[in-house]
Amino acid sequence: MRKFKILLVTPLSNIGGTELSTLSLATGLKQAGHHVCVMCNAHPLLDEFTDRGVHVVLGGMQRDPLGLLKDSSRLRRCIDENGIEIVHFQSALPIVTSLLSGRAIKANRVRLVWTCRGIKGLSYAVAGHLFNYLIDFVIANCDSEKNRLLRHGLSPQKIKTIYNCLNMPIPEDISKNREMLNELGVNGNTPIVGTASRLAPDRGVKYFIETASIVAQQIPEAKFIIAGDGPLDKELRKQVANLGIEKQVVFLGPRRDM
Repeated sequence: MRKFKILLVTPLSNIGGTELSTLSLATGLKQAGHHVCVMCNAHPLLDEFTDRGVHVVLGGMQRDPLGLLKDSSRLRRCIDENGIEIVHFQSALPIVTSLLSGRAIKANRVRLVWTCRGIKGLSYAVAGHLFNYLIDFVIANCDSEKNRLLRHGLSPQKIKTIYNCLNMPIPEDISKNREMLNELGVNGNTPIVGTASRLAPDRGVKYFIETASIVAQQIPEAKFIIAGDGPLDKELRKQVANLGIEKQVVFLGPRRDM
C-alpha cells in the first residue's frame, strides 16, 4: 500500500469528539506507515500527538483576516517543507486558508479532504456550492449531514458517509467498573443513564437534563451522568440546581477512562 504524507488541520478547543477523533486518526495513520502532521492551536492534547510521533504545526485557526493570512502562511510552509500530498480538514472554517494557499497546493498537487460534522460560521448553501471547487472529497459523519450538503448543491460524486466510531473493547477486569460505582456513590442495582459530550449549545445536553428531571420524579434513585466539559458547564450546573436534581445528576468533567 502506498504511503502518503498527510496534514490534518483542525481547530482544537475542549477535549471532545473532534479532538479525540483527530488524535485517533493521526495515530492510526501513523501506525499504518503514513507521514502525519497536525496543524492546530495550542491544546492539552498536543503532548499526546507528539508522543505518538505526529509532527505538530501550531496555527491559530483564527477567524479574523490577519489570523487567516498567518494560518495560510503556516499552511503553505508546512506543505512545502513536508511534501504534503493530502490535507484533511477536520472543520469547515480552516478551508478558507486553502484559498490563500492556492499556489502551494497546486504546485504540490495536494488533494483536499474535509470531514463534515456540522458547519459553524458558514452556511450550508455556501459550502455546498463552494466546496465543489475547493475540496476534492467530503466525508460526512452521518447521512443527515450528507443529505443536507447534497440539497445545497454538493456533487454526489464528492461525498461519502463514514460514521464516527470508537474502539471500545469489553474490559476483562471489571474492577474499574466497581471503582466507578463507588465514585458515583451507587450500587450495581442503581439505574444509571449517561451521556458523553462537549458541553456546547449544539450538543443539546440541556435536553438530557430536562429529561432527567422528568424521569427522576418517577425513579428518584436513578443517576444521570454527564461526562465532558465546555462553555456551558456553569449554565448546565445551574439548570440542574434550578430543577432540584443535584443528587441525581453527576458532572464528571472531561474523562479519558470510559
